[in-house]
Amino acid sequence: MKVGMYLIYLILSDYTIRATENGFAGNINIRKKYEDRIIFQYDLKQFRLDKYSKEIEVLQADLEPIDRAVQAVILSQYRRKIAEKYKLHLKPVILFKSKSIRESKENYDGFLAKIKNLKPNDLEEIQSRAKGTDLEKAFNYFRKENITFDNLIKELQEDFSEEKVMLLDSENIDEEKQLKLNSLESKNNEIRAIFAVNMLNEGWDVLNLFDIVRLYDTRDGKWVRGKYKPGNTTIGEAQLIGRGARYFPFQLDETQDKYKRKFDDDIENELRIIETLHYHSAHNPKYIEEIKSALTEMGIIPEKHVQVDLFIKDSFKKTDFWKNGVIFINDRVPNLRTEIFSLDDAKIERIYTYKLKTGELRENVILEEEKKEKLTRDVVLSKRKYKLLDFGENIIRGALDKFEFYKFETLKKYFPHIKSVKEFISSSQYLGGVDIEISGPKEKIEKLTPAEKMEIASFVVKNIAEKAKVNTSEFVGTTLFKARLLRQVFKDKKIKIDIDEVDTKELKDINLAEKDWYAQNVFYGTEEEQKFISFIDGFIERLRQKYSEIALLRNEKYFQVFDFDEGRPFEPDFIMLLRERSKTIKIYQIFIEPKGDQFKDSKGRFENSKEGWKQKFLLELEDRADTDLKFENKHFKLIGLPFYNEKLKKEFEQALESKTLS
Repeated sequence: MKVGMYLIYLILSDYTIRATENGFAGNINIRKKYEDRIIFQYDLKQFRLDKYSKEIEVLQADLEPIDRAVQAVILSQYRRKIAEKYKLHLKPVILFKSKSIRESKENYDGFLAKIKNLKPNDLEEIQSRAKGTDLEKAFNYFRKENITFDNLIKELQEDFSEEKVMLLDSENIDEEKQLKLNSLESKNNEIRAIFAVNMLNEGWDVLNLFDIVRLYDTRDGKWVRGKYKPGNTTIGEAQLIGRGARYFPFQLDETQDKYKRKFDDDIENELRIIETLHYHSAHNPKYIEEIKSALTEMGIIPEKHVQVDLFIKDSFKKTDFWKNGVIFINDRVPNLRTEIFSLDDAKIERIYTYKLKTGELRENVILEEEKKEKLTRDVVLSKRKYKLLDFGENIIRGALDKFEFYKFETLKKYFPHIKSVKEFISSSQYLGGVDIEISGPKEKIEKLTPAEKMEIASFVVKNIAEKAKVNTSEFVGTTLFKARLLRQVFKDKKIKIDIDEVDTKELKDINLAEKDWYAQNVFYGTEEEQKFISFIDGFIERLRQKYSEIALLRNEKYFQVFDFDEGRPFEPDFIMLLRERSKTIKIYQIFIEPKGDQFKDSKGRFENSKEGWKQKFLLELEDRADTDLKFENKHFKLIGLPFYNEKLKKEFEQALESKTLS
């Protein structure tokens, strides 16, 4: 089999999409030709579902083109202010798209004149029709932050002045414009808006493009076999939106995935504006239907989504768990490495091997039946063990100077108890205890040159630096878990679910609204999470025999905990609270994480899988975690269980019994 005969079909940013009957992204003839050779297809729909894209919102308004442009400017400025609020560098860019070069120039001139002569009445008029849109959120934000319309206008006139707005077409292009166009994400590039026709339809990929404004109102679709098909113009616009949909990477802290959407489960979060691209169009229902159809077929937007109100049941709000209850959450702190007093403590080996070059020259005769090899001279090979210190302090210091790691302030981060570089070199706990076994020509080993000593020393200290960085983490999770009021952590929120996922995520077999042990009103989750719910539903009566109150809550991005070893963030899917029936109040907080088969290791378990560290952390909780609340008559206990997996259900059940019923 020739690997070159097979395709891995990836569609990420350079979308070559055409409308097809079955919605497959790519030319249908190519698809048929290679259909039996596709190893893996990662299409736009999966790209969106995996949260690597912006969300797309179509904002239509029955306005003149320049008035639609002003709406986009206001939204863009709001987006910039939200980013600044969270100390994120973002200069959002707007693309204004016209039908012809002449119209683009007219729109460009009209826009600059409008911005230059903008009045508070213009903004008031836009505000009056913004109800229910992201524009309304923008105006609410301006009011909350005491940003007057006069001040906002001054900002817009500065940020969208002529030198920060580009007219781009085949008649208006030069080297300077090309450089600016290719560096729109740069901090030194101040371009905020581009007026273009078709020059950017292909190969343009700008992560900080957040608004596309369609300054014309035409359609070129047609009816084919009783079905309306979008025309080439609409398909081209959909492709442009697809390129603009690339996610703008940002993170509020190191625990977040920089390259994925973060607020799908919190749709009222103001930062969602930085995860959304707006497509501004005239009010034309038929066109809107057409563009949405094209975007849906390409997979850039879902067919539709459902918005779900996730809230705490009224019945649970009457319980003491809710009124006075707490949950315990730990923190992530820099790893001070206070336990490291030597290379051994950092799990760094002390013995290294190094092979000197022999200087041999070999001649092989490759066409003869028996391979023959001739050596130009005999070389006597030998081995000898040296202490690194045998090379002398000057050689070692020279080797250390080659690496930033060995600057004292950095070195002390990894080995906090050293008092100087000299101590690190000479102490038997550090480099003074390092041995090197050198192999090579006997005469060379016995009389190493300064250059050879430097090469060997550099090899050793480079290895030590690399291992120090890998073997000790930058952060650790604290063993102290601090109490937070349950009602301050778990709040009512709105979550958005793609219609593509509703059927698979909705729990159908159990009516959780009727279950007093489930604290929330709805549940959408993976197949393994649903099986866990079914398991708990069958186990609950056994718990009632010992516990007076039972509550299970799903963690929809309400809190994170951090593993002890490396401070890695972890959001357990569920937390269970139990109050024991006894004179002394005993409350158990149990972290639970269902995990599907796809996460298992080669042995069908989780210990050696990529997710294994999470299970290890859960199992360490009971012994290592401490709480910051201490009462004479009230005791808290933190418990972690092995992952719930249907095929390993018996192990989970035994652990649950052992921790809660014994």
